[in-house]
Amino acid sequence: MYSKYLNEQIFDVHYFCIDQGLPKISSGNVKVHYQTFNSNKIRSFFTYFFQLGVLIKREKFDLIFQVDGKLAIIIRLLTIFQTTIFDIRTGDLSDTLFKLWFRNMQISFVSMFYKNVTIISENLRVLLKLKNKTITIIPLGGERLPTSIKTFEKIKLLYIGSLDRRNIHETVIGLSYYLKQENSFEDVTYDIVGFGKNSVVKLLEESIEISGLADKVTFHGRKKIDELYPFFEKCNIGLVYIPKTKAYDCQPSTKLFECLLAGMPVIATNTLENRVTLRSDCGVITEDNPISFANALERIIIYRNKYSSQKIKELYSEYEWCNIVKDKLEPYFKSLLE
Repeated sequence: MYSKYLNEQIFDVHYFCIDQGLPKISSGNVKVHYQTFNSNKIRSFFTYFFQLGVLIKREKFDLIFQVDGKLAIIIRLLTIFQTTIFDIRTGDLSDTLFKLWFRNMQISFVSMFYKNVTIISENLRVLLKLKNKTITIIPLGGERLPTSIKTFEKIKLLYIGSLDRRNIHETVIGLSYYLKQENSFEDVTYDIVGFGKNSVVKLLEESIEISGLADKVTFHGRKKIDELYPFFEKCNIGLVYIPKTKAYDCQPSTKLFECLLAGMPVIATNTLENRVTLRSDCGVITEDNPISFANALERIIIYRNKYSSQKIKELYSEYEWCNIVKDKLEPYFKSLLE
């Protein structure tokens, strides 16, 4: 999305990445350089960094935007003579406190070797204990799709995203709990789009079958980004079901912005970033368990006709990718190139 909305008259974008064997996503104004990996990880990493060095030397880039990842410090050695931005997309998401602390400490340590650092939220900056004077916040956002204004005669739930470590099966169980309540609103469907480990997918599919909701809940599997529009057009309530853990507390969600920009009220779990971002007139907060989800669903159904789809779109327009690039990213890039 950054490259999509950067001014093509000013910026010529290259993207260097690992080929993970997934379907290729093309963008006309981006030159993508794929580097394959094989079973010999040491040789693959050596080749990866060697080819990256060759590319940097050949192209003589004016600006390098380096997203944090494994062995980021080695990339810093390769870019020591270039104007480089160290971009932090996420803190560590480990389940164990030691791994969480150690990986976050690594991110903080590596950032010390960069003059220019960007991060997605102030809360994540505080968590990582990064000095404010060295940081530029470039927030997450979403693509505003040309979806129609939502109405709520029927309730059509939508979850899009990773299934790993998200416990999405709990939302299916929560829906089952809600529908078993006396005087529940019966005209509810639920579309789930995503991917994960086989065990996680199996658990989700079993929860749909055991709950007896095969006629209401549909798991669509993995979809490419250009295949998502029909789901945003069809559905009218978005789900942002992030685990309520220390690791995820300061982690904004792209899907939250995508749902809001589609004019959809959202049920979002009670993380710090969700509480900060989601207005009370644009959705409800839930804990990450089936009973709380059922209660949140009940609240959003009761008040469904008070939500304004058009107003929700307008309230979050500053989080459109095109506006983030125009108002924040591009001016920041230009300031470094002056």
